[in-house]
Amino acid sequence: MIMNNNKMELLSKKVTDCDFSVRALCCLRFADIETVGDLVQYKKNELLMFRNFGNKTITELDDFLHDNDLDWGMKF
Repeated sequence: MIMNNNKMELLSKKVTDCDFSVRALCCLRFADIETVGDLVQYKKNELLMFRNFGNKTITELDDFLHDNDLDWGMKF
């Protein structure tokens, strides 16, 4: 996948620097997801297997990915 510099910067951004809820950040921390790039490599159903990941958190993350033109399960 070819990406521009803005996309690469976003993928290297720490999830703690994103505007996620405390619930989402706790779920991401528990799953050892530190960057947006780490996050997009997962598929939704994989994240639901982690403790406390539910539909509300997935919806929040899904909205973030959609707003930033990213998809679940990306390889780069």
